[in-house]
Order: sequence, then structure tokens, then C-alpha cells
Amino acid sequence: MRQGKTTYSEHAQVEGPTKSKASNPKTDDNDSNKLLSMDIMYDKLEDMREEYKHFYSEEQNFEEAWAALQEDPDHFLDHLQEIFEAHNHVVEALSEFDKTFETEHLNALIDFVMQYESDFHIISVSVEPDSSLRMKRKRMKDQFKNHPDAFVFLTKSGGFLRKLFDFYHRLKAIKPPTTQEEDQLAWYQGLFMDKKA
Repeated sequence: MRQGKTTYSEHAQVEGPTKSKASNPKTDDNDSNKLLSMDIMYDKLEDMREEYKHFYSEEQNFEEAWAALQEDPDHFLDHLQEIFEAHNHVVEALSEFDKTFETEHLNALIDFVMQYESDFHIISVSVEPDSSLRMKRKRMKDQFKNHPDAFVFLTKSGGFLRKLFDFYHRLKAIKPPTTQEEDQLAWYQGLFMDKKA
């Protein structure tokens, strides 16, 4: 035998493929598809609950900051800064919610906030592309001292803060499905998956 060459035994045999047990596609595939679709759906619902809780928590912080402004107008700028910070956290939460569920709530919020961009510019607040609000505290304080009427668009009845509050409440009305709805959705999702298979 020469070194480096491999020889094969003359008696080696290759076995052909063996037949597998036939499955019943009407039951096996349907059950598998239904279980898979239910698993996917429950994962999505859990994600939705978590993102909704995150948004709800940040929106609650906004409400508390706005209530503090109404109760203590003497510290207007301090409370306004808290409101803007809370709003910015809501923006982050909505961004994550939209990514997870392919919704466009943040775009609606951006459209709403951008309507007030020139008003914010006058009071030294910059509006970021994602609708976040950034205060220039020193300049804003001077503006508030010299032109307090420039801030009326924020606090007047039906003003920016009230409309923002209402916007958040409409988003809070989106409820995750209940258990009965989840089961019904899973059943329909299972049927859909079966038809695709």
C-alpha cells in the first residue's frame, strides 16, 4: 500500500434510504401549525403587554408632572422641565412599541408636536425630529420673565399640554386582548397557518 492513498474495502456496501412512516397531514400538520402559531401569538402578546406597560408608566409620569404644574404654578419652569422630560420618555417608549408591533403612533405624535414648533422656538425649546422637547433653561427663564404671554399656548384651555394629555389618553385606550380573545385569535391564526401549509 502506498502512503497517502486511501483504499476502500471491496465489501463495503451503501444502504439506500429507508421509507419513513407516512403522516396524516390533516392532523399532524394542523396540530403542529396551530401549536406553532399559538406560541408565536402568545410571545407577541407578552411583548405587547410589556411595551404597553412601559408606555403606560411613562405616560403616568407625564400626568403627575402636569398635575404638579397645575397645583404649583409658582415653579412653572421646574414643572415644565419635568413635563418635557416625561414626554421624552414617552417618545422612547412609543418608539419601542412601534418597532415591536409595526404601528405608527410615534409618527402621529411627531405630526402633532411639529404643529407647535414655531411656538416652541419662541420660548427657547427645541423640537427634535422624534418630537422630543429640549429646554434651553437660561434663555427660557429670560423669555418667561420678559414675555410670559408667549407661554400661554402651553397652558391655555385646549392648549398644547391639554392636547398632548388627550393624545396620550387615546393611546392608553389600546388594550391588549383578553384571554378569550387570545384563544379565538390563536384558533384563527392556526387556520390561517394551515391554509398556507
